[in-house]
Amino acid sequence: MALEAADLAEIGKLIAAAVAPIAANVSPEALAKTVTPIIEAQNKAAGVVTAAELAAREAAAEKVKADAKAETDRIAAEKAAGEGKGKDKVDPAVAQLQAQLAALTAKNAENEAAVKAANDAARTNALHGAARDALVKAGIPADRVAFAMSHLKEQGVLAYEGDVPGWKGVDPKTNVPGVLPMESAAVAWTQADGKLFLPPVGTQGSGDGPGVRSGPRVTVANDIRDASGALNADRAADKFLSALGG
Repeated sequence: MALEAADLAEIGKLIAAAVAPIAANVSPEALAKTVTPIIEAQNKAAGVVTAAELAAREAAAEKVKADAKAETDRIAAEKAAGEGKGKDKVDPAVAQLQAQLAALTAKNAENEAAVKAANDAARTNALHGAARDALVKAGIPADRVAFAMSHLKEQGVLAYEGDVPGWKGVDPKTNVPGVLPMESAAVAWTQADGKLFLPPVGTQGSGDGPGVRSGPRVTVANDIRDASGALNADRAADKFLSALGG
């Protein structure tokens, strides 16, 4: 423990009283030189710490703490700098593998797109082929099938029901829109809008005559009929001539 100034003064008084008989014949300097070592030795033996020693110890402790903090900060800064450099640096072997993976991924996507395009084209060709066959069976001459197909493609009535080629229209039995069987729909179409593509028969050139299959009427989207459903000859002629020109 540290002694306060008052304690030291009191101890000094006691010592002064004790040595008073001697002090009368001894100079103060000699007395201090003799007594001070004795007091310091007693304090050290008793574990007594003076205020000056305590202040010195506290200053030393603060310096140690400051030095430790500075060293900790230095190590942390070096570690952060090293981690930053590590992030920016990529191993050449890893970079090469990453580039190869990116190239393979791009090539795979390209191949998948090509396969999909080929499959879509084959599916469309199969749909159109089924439609051509159905038109021929329904009585459309072979030399007019291309014009009829051009019209149907523009109308967008050809479609799939799952994987089965069909024809968009209204089911005559249920009156519900959907994808109808290709052949029956083609027959019905030749008795309505598609009659234009049949060879002329009779004095009126109606297209009616032997060899033309009959079937239920299928209503499909078209632009050659009036609102009443009657065939508009002018629009039909324009449509036919347009098909010929295309």
